[in-house]
Amino acid sequence: MKIMSYRILLAIWLGVVWRAAGADGGGAGPSRVEHAVAEGDLNRLVLTREAVERLGIATAKVERRKVGAVRLYGGLVLLPLGVPGVLQPRPGATPEELRRLAELQVTADGAVAAAAAGLEAATVAWRRAEELSRESAGSGRAKDEAKALRDQAVIALRTAEGQRRLMGEDPEAVLGKPERWISVAVPSLELSGLDAGARAVVRVTAGAGGAAVEAEPVASVPSASAAAGTVDLHYRCAGRGMVPGQRVMVEIAVAGSGEEVLTVPWSAVLYDAGGGSWVYEAAGGGAYRRRRVDVQRKAGVLAVLGAGPAAGVEVVTAGAAELFGAEFGGFK
Repeated sequence: MKIMSYRILLAIWLGVVWRAAGADGGGAGPSRVEHAVAEGDLNRLVLTREAVERLGIATAKVERRKVGAVRLYGGLVLLPLGVPGVLQPRPGATPEELRRLAELQVTADGAVAAAAAGLEAATVAWRRAEELSRESAGSGRAKDEAKALRDQAVIALRTAEGQRRLMGEDPEAVLGKPERWISVAVPSLELSGLDAGARAVVRVTAGAGGAAVEAEPVASVPSASAAAGTVDLHYRCAGRGMVPGQRVMVEIAVAGSGEEVLTVPWSAVLYDAGGGSWVYEAAGGGAYRRRRVDVQRKAGVLAVLGAGPAAGVEVVTAGAAELFGAEFGGFK
């Protein structure tokens, strides 16, 4: 036991002597930094115009936004077949419904074409009757009757066009477009506490890590369900990969909450092997510079920054990973 105590005391004494020798300059310290580089002197990556196009580089500005609390609701993906402010979005959930709508649209298109042809014929007859009346070869009554027929043809065309407009867009054309509408049933008692006029965030999968896209509110005829006690809110977004009838999660902002913070699109943020967070700042002329950022949290499609580039600075949102690889030799 005594021998063990002596060994411990000897080890402590040797450690004190070694530290003192390093502190008074008598020997080298345990570590040192060589060739230190400040973050402001990091690599400046320059790409040719062809490289920028090939990598699909896209940028967005760092912005100061008001980011507040949100509430999560379930939403339904719809085809944008209706007319905002006139008709409710129609899901067209079954092929039979789409076929019936297409048939009605074809009939309405035919009515519009027939009314347009009738107006053209009535206009020609009216002009001819007017010329005959000026040359005293026709009666004034014939001219008045021709004008009345033309006016009726104008009204018929406007009516046919209005009826066709109410039927919305062609389902075949809409299916090829990336835009989708989202219908959200919100409890009526919670509606006053939401900022329904603000942009919402749509997630195709549950959880904060799911793919998200911003959606704009759509002005539509108010609709509600008395049985469920809900009111319908509608949004539109770039719904690539969203199938009509699919269920999604929608984040709606809470009214009167939030503070103005520095934000960048979440797609602009990169993480290195050590967990450090970075963005690529566009320096102009095809040049890009890596800048460290302090990501505090994720808010929808945005990253809230505690520190980073100033508001208004352009950062890379698409192609940042390729720039990171090019800087360290992973891509050419």
